[in-house]
Amino acid sequence: MQHQKGFSLVELMVTIAILAIIISIAIPSFSNWVKNTRLSGAAEQIQSTFSYAKSESIKRNKGTCLLISNPNTDTWSLKITSDCTDSTVLQEITSSDYNKTIRLTLDAASKINKTRFDPRSQRPGFDNNNGTIKTTQSLYLGIDNYKLKIELSPAGLITICNSGTKNISGYAVCA
Repeated sequence: MQHQKGFSLVELMVTIAILAIIISIAIPSFSNWVKNTRLSGAAEQIQSTFSYAKSESIKRNKGTCLLISNPNTDTWSLKITSDCTDSTVLQEITSSDYNKTIRLTLDAASKINKTRFDPRSQRPGFDNNNGTIKTTQSLYLGIDNYKLKIELSPAGLITICNSGTKNISGYAVCA
């Protein structure tokens, strides 16, 4: 009796069925991983941009400003400028950097837009020089049910925490 080499049709069909089951389980997990990675990357880039604004104000011995355009839309931008206008942009992050998949939102009471970093006090204040921030200011980044909150404290500390219905690992839940 001769031995045939290769696989039978039944063996091939069973293998394909097992692969299909494994792939159907893996795709949703991979999709969530991509969202989490994209969102945490954006939050950390904004946190880094805030730190850059603080260090640039000290280096230049001149205030820098944080400007947010079109929040709560899919065409937002966050700029660090040297003069609280769009004329001298030092650094910029836009929704297009993330294929417009990440939404940046602000609370109605948030005063984080036009925050000025003063090189002398090293504390954030406001463009119109009405003193320093008295309460923590926040902005939010989100994709679907994942949401991260970026907080700027009166002392100039920048923190990131989870504020959505689904949490992203590596960040504490917001208080």
